[in-house]
Amino acid sequence: MFVFLVLPLSLIFLVLIWWFARQNIAAQELADRKNDLLASGLPIDAESLLDYRRERIDSSRSQEWQRILDEIESDAFQESGEDVPIIGLAYEEEPEEYVYGQPYSNHLIARDYLSEWSRLLQRIHLITEGSRGVWTPMTTYDLFPRIGPTRDVSRLLRLEFDDALRRDDFDHANHCVLALIGNSRALEEEPMAVSQLVSVAILEFALDAIKTALQIDCFDDEQWRAVLEQLEGLEEIEPRYRRFLIGERAWVLPLFQDPTSMEELGGEAIEYQLPGGHSIDALETLAMYDRLELVPTDDLTTFFEEIESLETSVQASFQSRNWLQKLDTQVTEMTMP
Repeated sequence: MFVFLVLPLSLIFLVLIWWFARQNIAAQELADRKNDLLASGLPIDAESLLDYRRERIDSSRSQEWQRILDEIESDAFQESGEDVPIIGLAYEEEPEEYVYGQPYSNHLIARDYLSEWSRLLQRIHLITEGSRGVWTPMTTYDLFPRIGPTRDVSRLLRLEFDDALRRDDFDHANHCVLALIGNSRALEEEPMAVSQLVSVAILEFALDAIKTALQIDCFDDEQWRAVLEQLEGLEEIEPRYRRFLIGERAWVLPLFQDPTSMEELGGEAIEYQLPGGHSIDALETLAMYDRLELVPTDDLTTFFEEIESLETSVQASFQSRNWLQKLDTQVTEMTMP
């Protein structure tokens, strides 16, 4: 009887020793990897990510830019634009689009609105023309900087651009294009995926305005040189991609310490909380980021092909894993970039 009790208990004891031994080894390796990242000046959590932003993004214009964004978010600004084309959202149908040289029924509405906010627009131009990244304060609870009012700034500048065309004020239209490019660049140095995507999205406002300017041939050589200078200042994909990896890695690493926080961020809960922690899981994620860092960025076609190939490989790997490997990599599978 005694033997029948001891044998199962011994097996359980050995399994527990094996389990916690592998967890402890992984925890030490993870700690070493984090220390290496910090020693290299790279963030590993929200706090160090904020320090990383603060040290690398210019803050000389931050105070004024914050005041501008505050005014954009104010009730006075938001309510005054409800019935204004491009700005407002209170339309049951698509608003009338302006076509250069054709009558525009919303001309007076747009003119009155732009006159009301002319001083704000002057301040926006001073910040955005020729701009690069602008640092804005964040807390450890913020997922990304203030992207909503930045989009509103682009809408306001696009409205101003169209108004300048209607008045044949092509010099001012040129300044609007420069400001539109600069507003997109205000976010280009952010190490967050959402910020990078918004930066690219609001650049579309500038590119659309440039397309219109080309079609109607309204800029002289000097004005086009100013536009090209701004466009040439846009970052290449390489630094944006590296910064994206740095930010996403810093955002995801704390989730392995407390996977329940994924629910607080709007994600799904993991199926099993593992005794001894999720260090093996975290190392799997770090290995994935190591592979992503090796993707070449010299050629966009090759870049996207490599990313697609890596994604296919990772997905196939997840599908072919045994039960222990799936248990070990629950968080990685849910948070893979």
